[in-house]
Parts: sequence; C-alpha cells; structure tokens
Amino acid sequence: MTASLEKSLGYEFHNKELLGNALTHPSKSYELKDELIDNQRLEFLGDAVLQLILTEMIYRDFPNYTEGQMTMLRSRIVSKKGLMQMALSIELSQYIIMSKGEHSQGGENRDSTLADAVEAILGAIFLDGGIESAKSCMTKLLGNMLTEAAVNTSKGNPKGQLQEILQGLKPLSPSYTVLSEEGPAHDKIYIVQIIWGDTVLSSGTGKSKKLAEIAAAAEALATESWNQ
Repeated sequence: MTASLEKSLGYEFHNKELLGNALTHPSKSYELKDELIDNQRLEFLGDAVLQLILTEMIYRDFPNYTEGQMTMLRSRIVSKKGLMQMALSIELSQYIIMSKGEHSQGGENRDSTLADAVEAILGAIFLDGGIESAKSCMTKLLGNMLTEAAVNTSKGNPKGQLQEILQGLKPLSPSYTVLSEEGPAHDKIYIVQIIWGDTVLSSGTGKSKKLAEIAAAAEALATESWNQ
C-alpha cells in the first residue's frame, strides 16, 4: 500500500520500517500496549530537517530578502496550514496507522496528525537516504507553495502594494523587464528590473521570473526609490 505513497513522495525507502514508523500515530502503541515505535521521535527530527532545508531554499532563492522577510516566509510554510497543504497533495490521511478509536473519530484527518506525519516522513527520508533525498522530497511536496507564500510576504503582496503607491502618485503602472537569465536550464537565475516612466526603480533576482519580480518590488518598497 505504501508503494503509491513512495511514488507520490518521489522516494523509495531502503528501510521500509522507517516509513511505517513515520506513519504510525502514538494512539496505536497505546492501543496495543506494546513497544511499537510511533512517529514522535521522527517528527522531532523531521522538524529540524524541514527547517534547515527550507531556510537554505529561501536564503538561496530570495537573495534580496531581509532576515525578517525570510523568517516570515519560512513561518508560512512550516505552519500547520502549510504542512496540511503538503499532506493533502499526497493524500496522506489514507496511509496513517492509528488506533480504532482515533480512526472512528476521523483522527487521520486532523491537522495536527497530518502535520506531524509530514515532519516524521521527512525525518525518515533523511535517515534512510540523507539530506539530498530529503531536499528532493521537500521540493516535490512544496510545489508552488514557496512562490505563492512569497506573494503574501513583506507587508502583503509587494507587487500590488508598489503599484498602488505608484499609481497614487501618477496614473502610470510600473513595468517589469528581464535583464538577464543565468545558469543551466534546470537551475536558472533571473534578474528583473522595474521601470516606472523614465525611472529605473530597482532590480531583483530569483529562481523564476515571478520570484525575481517579487524581489524587485520588495526592494523598491524597502528603498522607496520612487521618492528619489
């Protein structure tokens, strides 16, 4: 049954017992009155793995973000809502192992249960295949979540906020121009410039055009370049 989950994760476990442990809710051990290993220890490890991988991603992909902006962006992803989104993307609830009592109450669909299981799975992958395997899985689980979360970071939507401020000064929208694309096709870095009328407001760098535009808008808001 877990073969389909492994396919969704993009990772095949060498030690299947680790995946079983990651999916086992503490209620199962209590029900069996056994020393069955549940996912609490793996959750503890997975939380640290998640934080490290995500922090590196944000540091690398958002070079213009301040420490505060990076912290806010990370917090959006590691929140229960963010972890739930990852769990739903792989239909994780159907794989949770728990007591009959918990199952009868729909425990496998609880936010906390699914969030804990996501962290436990990342911890298990780290133990089974190392940090690079955990990164690969994390990238797959994230999908577009990081980009979407970035849109709402730094005082809301930086592009929308910048446009609102500029159009309040004069009825002219800023334009975003790609200055360059660097790196191989699978790992490109984009540099985007914002022009407002005859004025160059700022530039930004990102792993996609959208991320570069967000970074450029955040930079313009931070420097208030329209007032220069």
